[in-house]
Amino acid sequence: MTVHSKHHFEPPADQQAIRDKRMQSSATRAESRKVEYEQSIPQRLEDLAQQFGERIALTAPVEGVLTWTRLCQQVSRMARALNNMGIGRGDRVVLVLPDGVQMAAAFLGISAAAACTPLNPAYREQEFSSLFSDLQPKALVVGSGAVSAAIGAAERRDRHQPR
Repeated sequence: MTVHSKHHFEPPADQQAIRDKRMQSSATRAESRKVEYEQSIPQRLEDLAQQFGERIALTAPVEGVLTWTRLCQQVSRMARALNNMGIGRGDRVVLVLPDGVQMAAAFLGISAAAACTPLNPAYREQEFSSLFSDLQPKALVVGSGAVSAAIGAAERRDRHQPR
């Protein structure tokens, strides 16, 4: 069903001027960012780290802050570690961390090397097992010292994988 109205709304001139300016500035931003999107995640973060250095890149109430320099270092370290394990572009890596600064940094680091699949840390082992069966991940990333049902599901999957 199509509804047509005889009334056409024209915003007041001052509102239209603001709308026009906003549309023009977003087009300019889109043009200037085309080059930025052609960079890899590590390249872009390196540029941002050089530009913003010790300014805050990420913040969370419990974890505190992460500067652009530190974020760049963590992302590069994660990508290198995955590559050194033989994990690359066509591989899936499951990330199981609570929301926060470290989760965001790990997501970027994994995405720089492989396909990142973040999963809810609250899932039960059976849910992880089912997802791992579908996803066929090459690796699982959890927090240091974490007790997670994902670890049990991954270990059980590894025991049943043909060698």
